[in-house]
Amino acid sequence: QTNQVIKSLHVGDYPVTMCYSPTSNKVYVRTDQDMRLDVIDGSGDTLLGSVATGAYMHARPDAWHQATNRLFVADLNTDSIHVIDCASDTVVCSVHVGPQPQGTCAAAPNGLVYQCCTNGIWVVSAAGDSVVATIPGETSTDVCCYAPFPSKLYAAGNGYICVIDCDSNRVTKRLPGGVSF
Repeated sequence: QTNQVIKSLHVGDYPVTMCYSPTSNKVYVRTDQDMRLDVIDGSGDTLLGSVATGAYMHARPDAWHQATNRLFVADLNTDSIHVIDCASDTVVCSVHVGPQPQGTCAAAPNGLVYQCCTNGIWVVSAAGDSVVATIPGETSTDVCCYAPFPSKLYAAGNGYICVIDCDSNRVTKRLPGGVSF
């Protein structure tokens, strides 16, 4: 039969988000209280171990970047994102971004990671692990999603959705949120 639970794994307390690295075939489970990411082997469905981040990360989407095989994880306490190497399962660095980082999104073709914060969106180089630009926001953005054709970022927060041209890192349109279709 299909669509059945085939195995259960115990991870830390309060698992809140998950992110998959197809390159490493690993699943990363963020646990709210344990200040770590639990790592699951996708081929054997076994718990490989944990990546200690040393910070309370809260429930926000994480982003995997294809070209670098790195995971980007927001940290509300330090206003930064932790960069995890998915081959070695280690924190390679932390990048300071804006206040209260929320949703994270990776855009593989342009080599950038977009970090929503309360004062706009911070653009981080996936290769250099540094902030390369900021996209000012009128108010907080909580989550974002990358659309490759054409290269656009959609960022939502406080009742609106911003459409951002990823080539210029400029807001091209502001749409009202909460519209019923």
